[in-house]
Amino acid sequence: MRICQITNVFPPVGAGGAQTHNHSLVRYLIQRGYDVDVIVVRSPLLSEREAAEAANNVNKGIKVHNIWYNGFPFWVFRVRNKIKEIEKEGEIDIFDIHSIYDVFIFLFQRRTILYSLHFFELSCPGPQPNRTPRPCLPSFRKCWRCCGVRNYFLWRSVRWLATKKVTRFMVKYEYMKRLAVESGIAEDKIEVVPFWLDVDRFWERANNTGFRMNVIDEGDKLIVHVGRLSPENGVLELLKAFTILGKKISNAKLVLVGDGILKKHMDAFCSENHIENKVVFVGAVQREDVFKYLSIADCAVSCQLTHNYNWALLEYMCAQKPIVATNVGGTSEILTDGYSAILAEPTPESLSSKMQLMLENPQLGKKLAQNALTIVKEKHTLENLKKYEELVHRLKE
Repeated sequence: MRICQITNVFPPVGAGGAQTHNHSLVRYLIQRGYDVDVIVVRSPLLSEREAAEAANNVNKGIKVHNIWYNGFPFWVFRVRNKIKEIEKEGEIDIFDIHSIYDVFIFLFQRRTILYSLHFFELSCPGPQPNRTPRPCLPSFRKCWRCCGVRNYFLWRSVRWLATKKVTRFMVKYEYMKRLAVESGIAEDKIEVVPFWLDVDRFWERANNTGFRMNVIDEGDKLIVHVGRLSPENGVLELLKAFTILGKKISNAKLVLVGDGILKKHMDAFCSENHIENKVVFVGAVQREDVFKYLSIADCAVSCQLTHNYNWALLEYMCAQKPIVATNVGGTSEILTDGYSAILAEPTPESLSSKMQLMLENPQLGKKLAQNALTIVKEKHTLENLKKYEELVHRLKE
């Protein structure tokens, strides 16, 4: 079977969950004997040298075809030409797309298309790149003030096209499916294929490391957050919560793994509140290095404002670390308050009190972390890759 993945997130760009999903899936399919091509619509900021280096290391053995983005609709034509070139060696059976705008590639074609959703672009017309579900159903009356009239009608048009062209939509968990159904996508066109992780390998690496940081003193209580420094991830609320916490637990430190548009604002906040020596900005790291920072955590925090069920949260669970998470979106599908994590409201006051509870009760944290590890082993092992494989075979029939 020939499968072509079309994406704009593939190494060496980024270290987020979407990239991890795409790369691990392609590796698995190749190992299983499938003929896989990956067409990557690259940002102009990525140099050809960086892409070539990735081809010789992290992407070695993968047929990656780079298309540098040059504006809409020009990139569409370039991708279509690349598909024609690839199909000189045989017809592609299934296209796995990762953006709602990829449907334009197949505007006048009938092909078998699987749409892998990483975000909530079917349920919310909010701005790219991080559409997040709102507590409402999409409608012009509700949406236009949030995203603008032009963007709303563009989203409605592209979404309508996607419902016509896409054979199946693939989501990661039931909350994503429910939102898609409530916003008008036929339920029988949506498949749930859960996240997949090498749980045992991640646990072993996170629990067998001598990793140390020079800025961390012995006896410090470490709170670790992994994710982009962007508004939807609740990092500003986390900083405010940590400011409150620092007045109660003097040896607490916050370790932020990731980079983003709020970095300068957060630096200024730390200076204004005199906590710059208590907050460590690690910056962006490779996904393979996340385990190092989780290995030193006394508490791992996931504080997104609208949804929490993501790759980073599952890595917290794999690392067997006590978790404080905001109770939003589909969080309760994977975590139970008082059993596998401590759940908080997405406010600084609530986050602060829950982090304090976790740091002051290490035995409770140990119990919750063990339960979280058991859950992730039950729901999110590499066995889920077989569910993807079963899905593409059904689509091929």
